[in-house]
Amino acid sequence: MTTHDRDEDAGAVLEEMLAEDYPVLLMGNTVDEFMRDMEAEIAERAQQVAIGEAD
Repeated sequence: MTTHDRDEDAGAVLEEMLAEDYPVLLMGNTVDEFMRDMEAEIAERAQQVAIGEAD
């Protein structure tokens, strides 16, 4: 398990987690700004992957 501070960059945290090559499981309160940022980062990356697969 890894924990991160609220003031960390969500994109950098996600990149760090994905670099480990293990499944990623997130738990957090989506009322918290960090988790909202994380949700937006994941949505953006998913959209980029979907666009890449459509080409």
